[in-house]
Amino acid sequence: MNSIKRGCVLAVAAVGGLWWTGVTAQVTPTLDADTSDRAGVSQLQSVTLGGTNLQQFGFTTTVSFNGTPVPPSDVLSLSPERVVVLVPAGFSPPVERVSVVVAVDGESTDPLDFDVVTDAPLADDEVLVRPMNGAFIGMISGLADLLITGAIPLDTAIWWRLQIQDGGSIAQAIADLFATGLVASAEAVLPVQEDANGGKLPSKQTVEVPPNDPRFAEQYGPQRIRAVDNTDQLDAFAISKADDTSIAIVDTGVDATHEDLVGNKMVAGWDFVDGDNDPNDGGSHGTHVAGTAGAYTDNNKGIVGIAPNADLIAERVLGPTGGKNEWVAAGIKHAAGLGADVINLSLGSTAPSKLIRDAVFGAIGQGVVVVASSGNNGEKGDPPGYPAAFSHPSAPDGLIAAANSNASDRIHSTSTKGSYVDVAAPGTDILASIPGNDYGLKTGTSMAAPHASGLAALMLGAARMLYGAELTPTQIECLMEITAVDIEEEDFDIKSGHGRIDAYAAVHSVMSLATDFHLLPPECNTWRPSSFPTLDPREDEDGDGDIDLPPVLAIPGVLPGQGHPDQVIPITTDNAIALAAALESTAGAGDHTTLRIDIPGDVLATEYPGVPISDSVLTPDDQYGLVVERMDRVPFARVLRIRLADDSTAPVSVHTPVTELTVTPDSEQALLGTVRDLVVIDVATPGSDSLDINAITAASVTPDSADGLVGEPNGVQVIELDQDPPSATLLETTGIPITGPVVTSDGARAVVGTPTGVAIIDPAGPSVVATVASGVPATNIALTPSDAFAVYATTDPVDGTELIRINIATASSLSRSLAALPVTDIHITSDSARAVVGTQDGISVVSLVTGTVDPVPAPGGEPLRTGLSLYPDDSWATVGIAPGVWCVDPVTLAAKIVTTTTMPLTNVSIAPDNSIGVIGIESGVALADCKEDPVQPADEIGMAQPVIAATVTPDGTKAVIGTLAGFHVLNLGTESQVQVSPKPPVLNWLPDDTQPPLNPLGERGRPGPADG
Repeated sequence: MNSIKRGCVLAVAAVGGLWWTGVTAQVTPTLDADTSDRAGVSQLQSVTLGGTNLQQFGFTTTVSFNGTPVPPSDVLSLSPERVVVLVPAGFSPPVERVSVVVAVDGESTDPLDFDVVTDAPLADDEVLVRPMNGAFIGMISGLADLLITGAIPLDTAIWWRLQIQDGGSIAQAIADLFATGLVASAEAVLPVQEDANGGKLPSKQTVEVPPNDPRFAEQYGPQRIRAVDNTDQLDAFAISKADDTSIAIVDTGVDATHEDLVGNKMVAGWDFVDGDNDPNDGGSHGTHVAGTAGAYTDNNKGIVGIAPNADLIAERVLGPTGGKNEWVAAGIKHAAGLGADVINLSLGSTAPSKLIRDAVFGAIGQGVVVVASSGNNGEKGDPPGYPAAFSHPSAPDGLIAAANSNASDRIHSTSTKGSYVDVAAPGTDILASIPGNDYGLKTGTSMAAPHASGLAALMLGAARMLYGAELTPTQIECLMEITAVDIEEEDFDIKSGHGRIDAYAAVHSVMSLATDFHLLPPECNTWRPSSFPTLDPREDEDGDGDIDLPPVLAIPGVLPGQGHPDQVIPITTDNAIALAAALESTAGAGDHTTLRIDIPGDVLATEYPGVPISDSVLTPDDQYGLVVERMDRVPFARVLRIRLADDSTAPVSVHTPVTELTVTPDSEQALLGTVRDLVVIDVATPGSDSLDINAITAASVTPDSADGLVGEPNGVQVIELDQDPPSATLLETTGIPITGPVVTSDGARAVVGTPTGVAIIDPAGPSVVATVASGVPATNIALTPSDAFAVYATTDPVDGTELIRINIATASSLSRSLAALPVTDIHITSDSARAVVGTQDGISVVSLVTGTVDPVPAPGGEPLRTGLSLYPDDSWATVGIAPGVWCVDPVTLAAKIVTTTTMPLTNVSIAPDNSIGVIGIESGVALADCKEDPVQPADEIGMAQPVIAATVTPDGTKAVIGTLAGFHVLNLGTESQVQVSPKPPVLNWLPDDTQPPLNPLGERGRPGPADG
């Protein structure tokens, strides 16, 4: 890396050792004043700071809290836009305002005030972690010495539950996790409580007033907000009763036998407390919330609900002593998967859980309105209540934070105040259903939230009934706020937000606007569908999916310090056609497109308009191309199928994908894991079948195309693809899959990595043949060509790194110590005799016959800059280091360097005839020949820095390369190149078998057989 003079800062994005640069004039670091991550919990020992220029190469970054410097060892993760630091010890008051300053080489940011909350009791033996996109949980758990105990798949990422071993602490575990360099977020298992206080039971009355529900006269809430009234005044019910809508009650469960809730109204969700499908109320809180939001009306029983015709989905996430952030996040995701229109969260904590935030904004991205209670700490200093406090303080985001107003239209003294409060609603002495066909009074923001949730359902129902339109979450929030009634200060205030909700005015505004929602302020129409996985390390604070990077860094999928050197461009076997996903420009502006490149003619043949978010996939028969595209304004992606014979296209809609497309060997089907299901696509039709599977690893297919295998949180699912429709069998005894299954060449066995080792599966059974406790896989599993062995590496802070060889037939294992941590996936030689792996010290060659380990240190202690590549004839193993291409003979262990003028950036792509290797360097592309003797410097072809590795055509005559200046076809014989398109490539947003795990150096190794 070139040195940087004082007075400028290097804006950098890295692509697996690839750095492209842009110079900005401002060196002074700044902290984001509007970040919503404004609270840290000192027991968690971590606070995320966002801003700009927080790291400058060659300079020291320091952080101080109230003038107390944070030790350098406690600055856990650095990028120019993010610093994660441990909170210094000593913050003893329940809430303390602290001033945080970041300094870079003596230049300090302006102070930023944070609330540091210290009163949250924590589970002391578990942490939750979200890996960076593509990072490998096996490597993370090994480096941090934590045990994998569960997976929590959300829309945007998979969170993992890790257990702290005896003697460990939460603070140390989180520090160790961030120190791996592979973690985006980590937190403790946080407590979540219901936001309500009990109230005495009023005496029962039987006086009937319109409507005919006997206890309606005791309810001031529905009348105060003009949902329904017992006079001749206009009310919301005259327009809508929330027909064809559903509200999810994510709470203590719901008594589905209650007289005011029983019947078709109730939809059973899941009990995440007891782990079963009976989310019955374990207390009374959830039933009370459900009745407030949607009890029957005019049924001669009990009370009136705000949205009487809405279905109610019960998700139990709180037990007798509260719940966990993991349960709440899972309940949110489950409710969204069941089709909830509104999710009510009458719960909270002063501890900000990013896991819950991911779940909330993932649901909003699917078009779900989320309403949360603001908290009941108004008399305790107003510490923010989460998840409500994740609501954007000034812009609508689809998360509505509700405060508690009373019968006098004043804010209750216990209602938490804050800039995140959006609206107020009745929450004091609210009469609603409780278990046992009874009714009771409760007070709190828990009671305010379901009034707002019911109103959201009324508005959605009105839009659907009147003109068949769908309102977005931000439009719902805007209309609710615009029509609210000021009850405290004029306009916005921190007590009531935009005011107390008015159901009639809000629903009437829906009717009045009809389809002219463009008349709303622009910010009301900013909702974006489903936040796709991004690779930016900074938290997406507003949940809108945007990456607010400088233009030079705005290519989607780029993470500073990491990248995709192994991404390839699919080429047909006849060397004729390449398909590539491209951006409009390096700034990421405008439409994306899929390019068809005519390789023999070196020209761009066709552009297929769309928004591709991953590289293309070709069917093995070369008849079709498939690419995952983002659809505009709807919470779905789609697979675009391209028929290469005539360039015709056809779409298949899917939910947000979390795994890459896998095409069956017979080219007839493709498998794609999404946030809700596993989609099996019929390529020729194209049509699809969906199976209710939370795919957390990539899918694999047996050679006969009869069976597919994919990991989900409870085990491996084996899908019978030769049935119509396909069916699945869950093999629960495998344990949690953390690698994608790999299948032997005869299809008789599959091997999957688990938190203890591997499971060997018979796909035809389907059954688990054996489990082997040999250590958590820290690399993907490689199979020998002979199908005799499965090979992977484990990482343990005490025992060190070991290479594990599993005999697939006998389930016996052999382990051998490696001298250094593996930083690439493992290659097996074609004779099945040796395993070759890149490590932090160089290359290790392991005999799979004798177990001998031969380390070959890199010259000069150079770190590996690219992943490992192996010549097809096994003659040389190659890897990029700073001086050039390092070549190692895996038999003799002889080594040499083919020098390049600038640093290698992408893996070496070897021509099929073993004649030459093509590697991207900072100044273009280098052609390196390891076989040349005496060794000669590489020939170099100048072009922009490559973003993806060169893909060599099957006949070895040409290579297709994606660079920042577009796509190029390189003639390997004449060493000439043609730019066929100026549009740069889309870097793959989805994990797949061309995207191996990140390693601790921030680079990627060779593609593994089935990355999850």
